[in-house]
Amino acid sequence: MARHAGSLFALALGSLAVLGCSGDDPRLKALAPGMAKDSALALLGDRPQERPATYLIKGQLIESVMLRREGAEGPLDSLTQKQVTPIVMIDGKLAGWGWVYWDSVAGANKIEH
Repeated sequence: MARHAGSLFALALGSLAVLGCSGDDPRLKALAPGMAKDSALALLGDRPQERPATYLIKGQLIESVMLRREGAEGPLDSLTQKQVTPIVMIDGKLAGWGWVYWDSVAGANKIEH
């Protein structure tokens, strides 16, 4: 139970953070923390998500993909943080999205990004 306490805290913190971050990209408004990964990705539309990253840490599968914002063109490495949104899944469920959420998950799990 203790090993999941950190992810539950991150999920709660992220839920608060994502509520304020979904206003500028309409695709994010349909997302809800806790939904299945496949459902979340389907709601984001047919535009491919980029740079999938998978981490197995303390028995948790943490995945993040970078979702391009509408109009963001060019190589992913040339885009700013405002042009992409990290979508974070933990153990097959949507945990949260946005840079504030991803930074909190990455920091809590010592993930360099």
